[in-house]
Amino acid sequence: MYRKELKEELFVHGTSNESDVLGVIDPNVARKDQYKKIFESKKSDVGEPPLFSWIEFNLVGLCNRRCDFCPWSDPEWRSNHVPKSSGNDDVLHLPVEVYEGIMKDLNKVGFKGGIIYSAFSEPFLYKHLEEVIKISKKQCPESRIEVVTNGDFLTIDKLNTFFEAGLTRMDVSIYDGPEKVKRFQDLRIEAGLTKEQFHIRERWYSPEEHYGIGAISNRAGANIMPEINVNKINTALKRKCFYPFYQLIVDYDGGVLLCNHDWDKRLTMGNVKETSILEIWNSKKYKEIRGNLSNANRNHSPCDRCDANGMMMGGEFVGKWEEYYER
Repeated sequence: MYRKELKEELFVHGTSNESDVLGVIDPNVARKDQYKKIFESKKSDVGEPPLFSWIEFNLVGLCNRRCDFCPWSDPEWRSNHVPKSSGNDDVLHLPVEVYEGIMKDLNKVGFKGGIIYSAFSEPFLYKHLEEVIKISKKQCPESRIEVVTNGDFLTIDKLNTFFEAGLTRMDVSIYDGPEKVKRFQDLRIEAGLTKEQFHIRERWYSPEEHYGIGAISNRAGANIMPEINVNKINTALKRKCFYPFYQLIVDYDGGVLLCNHDWDKRLTMGNVKETSILEIWNSKKYKEIRGNLSNANRNHSPCDRCDANGMMMGGEFVGKWEEYYER
């Protein structure tokens, strides 16, 4: 199972026991946990709501791959969640002016957390990737700007362009086998990037090895694979979840989703085309959800169908929100 990344996880967790991390945590969780401790917002004044430590963008409603473990491989899911573009796919791209508005709001509060392009799509299919990286760097210069890609459209020119624009890190997920690794290693070396800046993720393993991903969730019911014990949830789990306390995700249509496990997009917290990201983050709707999840109550959509372990990081943010709500 994802040999290299497992070794990294063992090191991060200070253990030599593979069972401590195997099948429990996505190999990127510990890295994000470290980032949030370093790159929290400057604005933590008394009376201010705790700010998310990272924000994820689903920049575009497109993906060129149909991986077995992903809802994109399901024609019914695509039919329900990918709007017909009628030859003009602009509706599937987050408008640049909307993105810039979000970054300007984050600039006002001195945001220096993580800005991640990943979510439910292939970011390289977004028409304005270089532009939004530049906007992020200008408005939030101390933030980490990261992209997760399948690498299918990656060239040395694009690699240089994006890092010159302000990109901090690129994660390349390789699905087709170890024979593809050398191409990306050569690109990294040619671009003069470190392994921390350009990270190769091994994603070609068997279903029994969870494709090298680690723990695969059922994506709040959108991804059912009983053959590898990723199952439908009929009764909501009695389990806390910290996701809404420290992170959020913005969809290409401006919708703010509860978390990146909600592939069916069953709950929208608001829309940045109508309301500022900061108002949405501190809304009554979020308060209700946080109250439920801090008490292990998942009896609401989309959490009632979700099997994700949402307690791997972010627990300290629960206390911060409780203090804020008690004021």
